[in-house]
Amino acid sequence: MSEIKVLHLEPTNVCNLACPSCLRETDKTFNKKSKDHLSVEQIKTLIDENVIRNLDKMFMCGLLGDPAAAMHSIEIYE
Repeated sequence: MSEIKVLHLEPTNVCNLACPSCLRETDKTFNKKSKDHLSVEQIKTLIDENVIRNLDKMFMCGLLGDPAAAMHSIEIYE
């Protein structure tokens, strides 16, 4: 775990766009009604603080959600 230098988080599955080629739009089984947001407390439960301290970079790029739509993006980065 101490060797982890880069972390990529998906902070939410919420997205306000409807890009036609996005999996959210093309996969009919994707539940768009679910509005899940990753919290700082969840991250602390899942990832040891020493790992977080040793990070060089952290990314939040949306695959099925837009990080700008996440409720806690700013707090997560802090």
